[in-house]
Amino acid sequence: MQATTKRNERLYVAESGEPEAHILYCLDCDMGEFGKQFMELPRFYRTERGARAAAARLVDEKLVWVKP
Repeated sequence: MQATTKRNERLYVAESGEPEAHILYCLDCDMGEFGKQFMELPRFYRTERGARAAAARLVDEKLVWVKP
């Protein structure tokens, strides 16, 4: 899933893990001119909902998530 902020920065949540193992959800962003757009990322969460909530807190705005 991915979302775009008002400043046109893209955040995305992807599943990470091996089959038959506990799946984690990775919150990450694109690279900018000087490195990562958000220095705090990537981060891993136990649920997709947790990753999306953390993204909203990080940018301090409501995000609309879509599947690419």
